[in-house]
Amino acid sequence: MTVPGTQQFTASVTGASSTAVSWTVNGVAGGSAATGTITADGLYTASAAGTFTVTATLTSEATVTASATVNVANPPPPPPPPVTGVYTYKYDNGRTGLNSNESKLTVAAVTNGTNFGKLGSWTVDGSIYTQPLYVPGVALPGGTFNVLYVGTENDSVYALNADVPGKVLWKRSFLTSTATIGQGYTGGRTSIGGNVGITGTPVIDPATNWMYVVARTTEGGNQVQRLHAIDITTGADVLTAALINPVVSGTGLGNDGTGHVPFLPLTQNQRPALLLSNGNVYVTFASYSDYDPYHGWVIAFNAASLDFIDAYNVTPNGGGGGSWMAGAGPAGDSDGNVYFATGNGRPDATALFDPPNDLPNSFLKLNVIGGKLTLVDYFSPYNAQCLSADDLDLGSSGPTLIPDQFGGHSILALGSKEGRAYLLDQNDLGKFQSGSDSQVLSSVLFNPAACGQAAFNANAPLRVYGSPAYWNGNIYFGSAFGPLRQYDITSGKLVQTALSAHLYPGNGQLGRGPLTSVSSNGTSNGIVWTAENDLNGNGWLRAFDATNVANQLYVTNFGDGSNFIIPMVNNGNVYVSGHATLYKYGLLK
Repeated sequence: MTVPGTQQFTASVTGASSTAVSWTVNGVAGGSAATGTITADGLYTASAAGTFTVTATLTSEATVTASATVNVANPPPPPPPPVTGVYTYKYDNGRTGLNSNESKLTVAAVTNGTNFGKLGSWTVDGSIYTQPLYVPGVALPGGTFNVLYVGTENDSVYALNADVPGKVLWKRSFLTSTATIGQGYTGGRTSIGGNVGITGTPVIDPATNWMYVVARTTEGGNQVQRLHAIDITTGADVLTAALINPVVSGTGLGNDGTGHVPFLPLTQNQRPALLLSNGNVYVTFASYSDYDPYHGWVIAFNAASLDFIDAYNVTPNGGGGGSWMAGAGPAGDSDGNVYFATGNGRPDATALFDPPNDLPNSFLKLNVIGGKLTLVDYFSPYNAQCLSADDLDLGSSGPTLIPDQFGGHSILALGSKEGRAYLLDQNDLGKFQSGSDSQVLSSVLFNPAACGQAAFNANAPLRVYGSPAYWNGNIYFGSAFGPLRQYDITSGKLVQTALSAHLYPGNGQLGRGPLTSVSSNGTSNGIVWTAENDLNGNGWLRAFDATNVANQLYVTNFGDGSNFIIPMVNNGNVYVSGHATLYKYGLLK
C-alpha cells in the first residue's frame, strides 16, 4: 500500500457461536499514527511507511487470532509541473507579462540571493534587442532539448540549449553573398548602431513549429526587409520569404507625387515584437530617431502562406506616428482585433494631427474586415499635439489587455513618455476629446504638471517605456527617472498602492528605465522582474515582491546592459539580455 491508502480487512470465523472480532495493528487496539489505524469494522488506513501486522482477535476467545502483513510505502513524489513554452513577447497576445505557472521561483527562494544567482551565459554574434523565446522538448539531431531562441542585429537566429549555458544547438544567418548586413540610420540618441538585422522579437507557432521573424539586409546597395517563416528545428525557411513593400493612398511624407505613399525600408525600424493572431502575422514599424520620411505601419500577412493581406499607414497624409513601444508588440484579442500605440507626428505636429485620418500620438484598434486592415476604434489624448511637439510619445508604451473584468469593463492599460498611465475600455477607446481625457476610464499623471504647462520639465519626466505587467489585480508601471509603480483597479480607476525605493535612470543613450514582467504560482509567490541599463552601461536585474513592490527581493549587476530589455522567466530560470550576451539566473542548488 501507499500512504494514505485504505484497505478493508474481514475475518472469516468458523466453529464459534459468535463471529465478532477486535482489530489491532502491531498489537495496539485500533492502531496508531505510527503504524496506521483500523476501525472496528476492519478498515485500515495507512499513515506511515513500514511493515505492520494487522490482527483479528475472536472476541469470545482471545487465544483465537489471525494476522496479515501490510507493507506500506510513501507515495511517489508528484510529477513536476509541465514545462510551458514562451512563444511570444511577454508570454501572451494580451502582453500581460505574466507567467503564472512558475512553481520553482518563490519569494523565499529569490530573497537576498542566498539560493538564487547567475548560472551561466551564451555569447552571440550581435546585439540582442529581442526577448528570448522558449520551447520545451524540441526534437533535434542528437536528442530532445529545451530550447531558447534569440535574434541578433547581425541577422542571426540562435537556438540555444536552455539547460546548458554556452551551448549553441544551431544558428541561422540571413546573410549571403548578395545579402549583407542591413544599414540603418546611425545618428540620434536612439540609434541601435550601424548594423541592423533582427530587432523586433519573433513569434513562434507551437502548432507548426514555425518561427516568424523579420530580417533586414542590404542588397544591391538598397535596404530590404523580409518576413521569414523558419522551422524551429533547423532554422531553414519553410515558405518563400515575403518582401515587405506595401503602398497606400496618401499625400504624406515620402509620397511618390501621384497620391501614393510607399513603404521605405531605409527609414522604417521594425522595432515592435511580431504578433500571431487568428491566422495572421502582424508586423509593425517605427523609425530611427525620427529620421524622415517615415510613418507608423501595421502590415498583415497570412501565417500559412506569407501572402500579403493589407497594410495600414497611421499618417497617410502627414508623417511620423511610428509605433515602436520600446519593443513591446501590438496586442491581440480572440476576436482578431489588434491594439497598438503610435508616437509623435512629423514634421509639424499641429498640421499632421487629423483624427481619424492621421493618428500620431494615439492608440488604435484595427481588424481585418473584408480583406482590409480597418480602423475599428481609437483614442487620442487631449494634448496629442503638445506631445508631438515635445517628442513625448504615447507610443513609448505598448498596450496590456487585462484578462479580468472590472466593473463590467474589458480593460487595457498603457503608459506614455509624458509620464502618464491610462486605463481604456477595450470596447470603447474614447476617440478624441479636446480639453480633457474625461471620456476614458482613468488617466494618472506621474509628473506634477502635464505637457505644455509651465511647471512641466520636459527633460526629466517620469517616462513609461514598454507595456505594463499585470498580476492578481495589480498593474506594474516602470518609470524612467522614477520608481517602479504598483496600482490596483478600483471602480475602473487606477489607485496607486506601492512604490519601489529604487529610482531608475532615464536620460541619454543609456538609462531608459525598466520594462516589467511577473512570475507567480497562480495567485501566490508573485515576483515582479525588471531589467535596466544604467548611465554607465551596466545592466541590472531586479526582483520585487509583487504584493508590495516597496520590498526589493534581489538585485545584481549582470554585465554590459542593453536598452529596453525584459526579463523572461520560465521553468525556474530567468533569462536577461546584455549587449551580445544572454544571461541565465536560477536556483543555485
